[in-house]
Amino acid sequence: MVVNNSNVVQRRPTTLRAKVLIVGDEKVGKTSIVQMLTSDGAHFPKQYNMTVSVDESIKNSLVPGSSDSVEMYFFDCPGKDILYSKNEVFWENASIIIAVFDFSQPNTLRNVSKWIDRAIKQAGDSNPICMLVGNKKDLDNDFFNTPERAHDVDSLSKKYGATYFEVSAKENTGLEEPFRSACQLYHEHFLNRISSLTSG
Repeated sequence: MVVNNSNVVQRRPTTLRAKVLIVGDEKVGKTSIVQMLTSDGAHFPKQYNMTVSVDESIKNSLVPGSSDSVEMYFFDCPGKDILYSKNEVFWENASIIIAVFDFSQPNTLRNVSKWIDRAIKQAGDSNPICMLVGNKKDLDNDFFNTPERAHDVDSLSKKYGATYFEVSAKENTGLEEPFRSACQLYHEHFLNRISSLTSG
């Protein structure tokens, strides 16, 4: 920190580090989202390859309205129950949870709670930020234009304090928003901790 002549405390730019779990059923597009995001929209996987372990990658994101940034460590988690126990250790102490479902597969929305509950349990005391992401908006079907779907999404958002986003990894639309929002919230939590320490 730097103190100027007016006795106002100013911080140097800070890089925060956040562990980001990407969870959800298989084939909902978790890997596609991460690869498009980390390649700035340049790489959409043309062929599906099931994730059997946890794939890790990194992206640095500037916090809007701030000189600070958040270095996001992505942990792209398998979407099959049988693989969960083999990769459970990678789920520990997450800062951010990105829960993904597929617009064209209603059951993937119903299964979201299972994945979020597991992530929260493994997060321990870290109190992770949660984002709910509907992917494959380009394949939108009649189910996702119903009051029932809107009610399910609203219930999940309220249950986990999650913000809801609609994206399409294939068309590279809306991908930045959930991660930018998560970074802003993570940064706000950081500032609140700094404030409580300095005021105490």
